[in-house]
Amino acid sequence: MDDITFFLALWGAFLSTYLALREVRKDKRFLKIILENVHWYETKRLVITNIGHRPITIEQVAIEVGDKRHGMVDPLPQNSFWNPDSEIPELPKTLEDGKMILFYLSQPVVDDLRDENKFLRVKVFDAEGNIYNQ
Repeated sequence: MDDITFFLALWGAFLSTYLALREVRKDKRFLKIILENVHWYETKRLVITNIGHRPITIEQVAIEVGDKRHGMVDPLPQNSFWNPDSEIPELPKTLEDGKMILFYLSQPVVDDLRDENKFLRVKVFDAEGNIYNQ
């Protein structure tokens, strides 16, 4: 009988801890930032998705191209990293739960990223002052 009581108490403690952590996490805002290759077009796009349960207003997106060999990171000017031939979303933009926003990178940035020693660092700033990194 004591073993059953102990097991039920342990299970109850585990379950209540799990549910409390899930409830706290549910109220946070989360963005998923992915850099995708767009096949057939030889380009890349940045996909920003709201994976949280609350709306997020994106104020600004900053991109830096880094070099692994030299440890350098070059911030890019705002007007140079989006493809002018594609539709550039207006910022600020509010993303509801599960919604996404697409940014197509400019050809010079895509060409720069073809070098295996180059990498892209993305920072997304929201209206509350939070910074989301990729």
